[in-house]
Amino acid sequence: MTAIKRSRPEEKPVTSRPISRSAGERAPDLTGMKVAHRAMLADTRRFTEIVHRIGAGEACGARRRRTIADYLGLLCDSIHHHHTVEDDVVWPILESSAGGGHRCPGTAGRPRRARRAARRSA
Repeated sequence: MTAIKRSRPEEKPVTSRPISRSAGERAPDLTGMKVAHRAMLADTRRFTEIVHRIGAGEACGARRRRTIADYLGLLCDSIHHHHTVEDDVVWPILESSAGGGHRCPGTAGRPRRARRAARRSA
């Protein structure tokens, strides 16, 4: 595995493995996924910091509370949408690429349909 350096030292390194491709086969453009993950992680870190500061006594009036709540709602909706797309589009491709009997890490041993059903009932 090759470690990829991160711009922020407190972040854990991301690893990748070389993938064999047929001659002329292009690698998928994962820029959008990388940007989305980085943005979601940055926002969740920022919310953690804000909550800690408020908990330590930083002022948080009604307008700020509404603004934080509204943005947090949008972030949660965005994360839910992102993971729905991953379940519906990305995982089937990964699972079929890995072979029929293999479960990709992160699926918690449950089929996609079961995860979607669990999400809908929540």
